[in-house]
Amino acid sequence: MFWLFGPPWVSWWNTVHQPDPLGGKTPLEALEADPSPLREVSAEELWTFTMEETGRSRVSTRGVRFRSRDYVGAWMTGQGGLKVRVRFMPHHDHRIEVFDAATGRTLSSTSKHFPVTGERLYAHPVAGSSRPGVSTVTQGRPWTSRR
Repeated sequence: MFWLFGPPWVSWWNTVHQPDPLGGKTPLEALEADPSPLREVSAEELWTFTMEETGRSRVSTRGVRFRSRDYVGAWMTGQGGLKVRVRFMPHHDHRIEVFDAATGRTLSSTSKHFPVTGERLYAHPVAGSSRPGVSTVTQGRPWTSRR
């Protein structure tokens, strides 16, 4: 449905105003004359278009660094060095969206890293480890292997 609600100027713009590029039609008339199929966009799809994007970053043993904070996710295990792009909502730094820098494919929503305690300490096993209880994080910091 074309947006006719909101401030009075929105209704005027869509139903009365005739911009030159539309050849004497209002935006609503141009939309109704267009045979292209329309589909409803979900809130999840729409949300990514409202985000700002930063430059490139990399996944490290500490996760993804953004604005002097570390963001971690279980999917990052074994992904050290992967080049990523970060998108975020201004004033909502508790969560970021991480995209593959090469393909633009969504990798994950990632939350800000908080100190790890109790059962969270052993939540994510190290890639390639068959030992239970070996974790990617130790004492609130990501685990690093020195080989």
